Amino acid sequence: MYAQQQLASLIERIEALAATEDNTGCGEDLTVVGAAEFKAVIDEIARLRANPCRLVLGEHQHRHSSSFYTFLVPAGGKFDASDLAGHLQETYEPDLEEALTVQETSPILVEACEPDREAIADRIFEVYDFGDGAQVLDHGRWDTSDPLDYTKIAYVEYDDDPPEADSHKVSFHVRFDAAGKVTDAYALECDKGQDIGRRGDIDKVAPGESGKLITKDGEEVAGTYETMPGTSGIDLATRQPDGTLDLEYAGGTDVCWDDQKTVKVNGERQFVTASGKIVPESEVILVPA
Repeated sequence: MYAQQQLASLIERIEALAATEDNTGCGEDLTVVGAAEFKAVIDEIARLRANPCRLVLGEHQHRHSSSFYTFLVPAGGKFDASDLAGHLQETYEPDLEEALTVQETSPILVEACEPDREAIADRIFEVYDFGDGAQVLDHGRWDTSDPLDYTKIAYVEYDDDPPEADSHKVSFHVRFDAAGKVTDAYALECDKGQDIGRRGDIDKVAPGESGKLITKDGEEVAGTYETMPGTSGIDLATRQPDGTLDLEYAGGTDVCWDDQKTVKVNGERQFVTASGKIVPESEVILVPA
């Protein structure tokens, strides 16, 4: 199983717990949650802690690229190339010089897989659209005292501001659910008390409508990252003392188009930008064509 799938039970229980939240009659920093849902989360955490795991990285090496997979493996448990082969999402063809490798890491606790909320918040802030002609002059550090609402102060100016005008003080918020998933992000101009701008990390067209793919940084997506098997002709071969073969290629490759596949890493399709950068599906958005 993939690492994310192995933690799915815990994530589902946390989401169920969050759904029971009710702060009616509570103080500002208190809330009430369902007892059964809370116990289910605690029980699952206890189960995971009782079975410490190590993180294993599996690599499927193709002729021209690689696919990567992550797994949580019980400490002391076996996981090698034969186990990796059973989890591949593409065909493994060792006769075409493909290889499988497994890289072990240090033992980890399950809580190490908690999403990096500050990094997520940074990403959303970096691509946020504060409005036409807006420029962020400065900003502070994140206030992370509330794990469900990361905030920071930013100072923004606009092209049409008078030369003598002060910059606009903005309170920027990124809100999370209990599992660390972003539920909202917005900028509030402090003086006027109103929302400004819009998120730059989500689709700009409605579900069901067509659009153009770009990265969250605004770079155009050229297409999907593909692999396909092929046959490279060989003229001569030399057996080396260590048993390996040195091949002299004839030049040219006959490609098998019918077996073309889109590369996936941990289940995510990979895309290629106009500059040749490879990005996962989670890093692209739709904009009007």
